Amino acid sequence: MDRVQVLADLDKLTTKTAGVVILSAGPPGTTPLPGWAPVVADVRAAYLGTVRRAGSGVYPEPEETYQSTVERSPFSAVEVVPFDQVLVRSLDERSGCN
Repeated sequence: MDRVQVLADLDKLTTKTAGVVILSAGPPGTTPLPGWAPVVADVRAAYLGTVRRAGSGVYPEPEETYQSTVERSPFSAVEVVPFDQVLVRSLDERSGCN
């Protein structure tokens, strides 16, 4: 996904008072992984390979953070707001099978 293009397209489709919401567990490397995460990663790598996948293709790592991309966009007024919500997922969902 071309983040810059998506934000430019959204700017054309929305009103001047529109905004963008990005929900995340936190910047990469800042959110502690649960103890079972390495096991899931090993199983996923054994069956799907080590390349990160997205849909029917691969996921190229972004060259900059989403926050930096948004700050350079028409939606440059970035506000970080904590939002805590407990998620309950099945084993299939956690392993990427669902």
